[in-house]
Amino acid sequence: MVRCRYRSIAELVRQNKESTTKYLTELAKTDLDKFITYTNSNGKEFKSSVRDILTHLALHGHYHRGQINARLRADGIEPVKIDFITFV
Repeated sequence: MVRCRYRSIAELVRQNKESTTKYLTELAKTDLDKFITYTNSNGKEFKSSVRDILTHLALHGHYHRGQINARLRADGIEPVKIDFITFV
């Protein structure tokens, strides 16, 4: 049963990568300053530029990786390096 769940997650990751690549490939520079209105998970409405949303998307994962690393350290586990410069 676990294998099936992982296969589903892998498929979602693949689809997400494909959709994101297509979106970014077709995105014009002029689209970056367009505004999108959306509702967050608490039902609050926001209006943000595509540029700001993409910046948030690029940076928000760092927040969660930091949370994971803090939890690992609290449990006595030294986490792997996650800094961009490590991979360059």
